Amino acid sequence: IICQLVDVCVPVQLSIAGTDSLCPGALIFINSTLAEASSFQWFKDGLPYAGAGATASTLMAIDAGSYTMSYTDAAGCTDTTDVINLYDAELPVVTLELENDQLCNQDGLITLSGGMPAGGTYFGPGVTDGVHVNTAMLLPGEYIISYAYGDICTAEATDTIWVNLNPSASATVGSASNNLCVNTPVVLLANSGAGYTYQWYRNNTLLPGETSLAYLASTPGNYQVEVTSAEGCSRLSAKRKVVSSGCREASDADAQFLVFPNPSSGNVQVYYASEKELIGPVLLTILDTQGRMVWQSQPVAQNKMVSETVYTDLPTGMYVIRLQTGTGEQYSESLMITQE
Repeated sequence: IICQLVDVCVPVQLSIAGTDSLCPGALIFINSTLAEASSFQWFKDGLPYAGAGATASTLMAIDAGSYTMSYTDAAGCTDTTDVINLYDAELPVVTLELENDQLCNQDGLITLSGGMPAGGTYFGPGVTDGVHVNTAMLLPGEYIISYAYGDICTAEATDTIWVNLNPSASATVGSASNNLCVNTPVVLLANSGAGYTYQWYRNNTLLPGETSLAYLASTPGNYQVEVTSAEGCSRLSAKRKVVSSGCREASDADAQFLVFPNPSSGNVQVYYASEKELIGPVLLTILDTQGRMVWQSQPVAQNKMVSETVYTDLPTGMYVIRLQTGTGEQYSESLMITQE
């Protein structure tokens, strides 16, 4: 029996850290269990690898393919490893169209949305947890928000937000007093600004349709105005109190005081009727929003009634038309004049 001795190399294993899917622009380290040898040679798809690291124990692969490594170890044993395969992975299609890109610096935490596919992460200035942006951390201006999504490969998309200042808001008394007994109604004025819109409140309750710069308050209470800028940012003013103290109020519950048409181009019909005798002269006045008298007349009462046609050339704006009896009782109505 003749025996022949055959050298058997110790098997060398190849491994990769993580996935075998190669994202565009990425690389994967292929490691071998043989740290030292007299020679290494990497092969890709059966051909000698021509890139960097082709003769090292570890290869940085940047292309998909089938990789092997041939080697001669310190004992002079030559062999080739098993194949390890790397595959191309595609980037996901990621888009970002922020559903709300006009923000206000007093909004606080805003939930970001609009990134697709869902389940990704937002990042950028003011983004605190991958989902919310805190506008209180940002000065007014323009900012880029990014959205990243990926399983194997990650892609990003960006969009822009604008952070706007909340406007100032104030309600001031435009009349001589906030006392309805001194002037009825009390004129309240909001602060003005380009593109501002308004909403008035009384005792924390919205006043439907009261969206002008000026509000004519005829009822005691705490009044506020919400000022909204052209960018949609709002602020609520401090409360402004209107009182009724120390005056003689109209006590004729059956009295009628009518002003028509209203709005008007400046010419209106005023009608007053009461169950009581009208004692003394009747004074009919029109006041502007500053409480200044801009028109007056002393109509003659006939049969407990006053009927007066008012002719004016007052400019467009809000006014108050007031009738005062000889006994000091007052009746007022708001009057809108719109000059064509």
